[in-house]
Amino acid sequence: MSNKIDVFLSRVSHVSQFVLVAFAIFGYFYTVRPIYQKEVLSEDIAKKEVELNKLKTAMLSSQKSIEQNKALRKD
Repeated sequence: MSNKIDVFLSRVSHVSQFVLVAFAIFGYFYTVRPIYQKEVLSEDIAKKEVELNKLKTAMLSSQKSIEQNKALRKD
């Protein structure tokens, strides 16, 4: 009788360990990984915003120089 209980408890232990590993993998793919990917995307967006601001300032300076050239040609 005691031997059957030991075998049963051993099997339950193995099954519970497998379930725990499966739950940990599930938790990683549905919590940790998306958060990491979101942070990577946020960082990429911040880099693109900096690049956009640089391009805007370059565009404004180009527009000013074009306006100055137009004004010089009219005179």
